Amino acid sequence: MTDTFQKPLTIDKTDNYTYTVNSQWLNGETIVNHAVVVDAKVTKNNSGVTDNVIGVSLTGVSKGAMEMHFEYETSGGRSDCAKTSLIVTENCQ
Repeated sequence: MTDTFQKPLTIDKTDNYTYTVNSQWLNGETIVNHAVVVDAKVTKNNSGVTDNVIGVSLTGVSKGAMEMHFEYETSGGRSDCAKTSLIVTENCQ
């Protein structure tokens, strides 16, 4: 199942989106590596990790639905990923 962000992104606008890694799954480990993979409907400006939250700044490029993948690795060497959807719109809705 893919989660969809409630707030769409508008073309030529920038906003921040986050994915929260389950703290029970982390079991005291920290996130040491991460990647946020997007398609051509957005530009990824930057991303980072605070505690168990992966954040990414995106700018809308073209209208439509897109998938975004949050990939991460822990200090214990475990890794996982999550797939989410984001809608890019032409104007604020």
